[in-house]
Amino acid sequence: MSTFLGEKQSTELRSEEDLSHYFESFAKSHDAMRVGVEAEFLGVRKATGQALPYDGPDGIHEVLKLLAKLYGYDPVLENVNIIALGRGGRIVVSLEPGGQLELSAPPAINVFEVEGQIQQFLSELREVRARLSGIE
Repeated sequence: MSTFLGEKQSTELRSEEDLSHYFESFAKSHDAMRVGVEAEFLGVRKATGQALPYDGPDGIHEVLKLLAKLYGYDPVLENVNIIALGRGGRIVVSLEPGGQLELSAPPAINVFEVEGQIQQFLSELREVRARLSGIE
């Protein structure tokens, strides 16, 4: 039985074919299919391997400020603290509870495009790392 509230009446599925048709009716066309990525990156102090604190000269806040300044991200603030970055209404870099940064990239056509998105963000992080020498 369907649990979709917008349907006028649920239909009992009686066969594997009924089940297959049910899911196929909600599937996107091949041309509309996309793959998405969320990837997390954890910064650490080079000297100790400990996770970066939020505050301080080589903390997460500085990483986020530099990403915004160098690459045109718009900061999302909670009071005076940056908790996320956005760019172009499609790329979001958010701060996760463990201090890691999560890249949420827009849907891509294939995994090669996903790889490009990740490589682009890694390049941005490498530049930030070069400017904040105490982090890895």
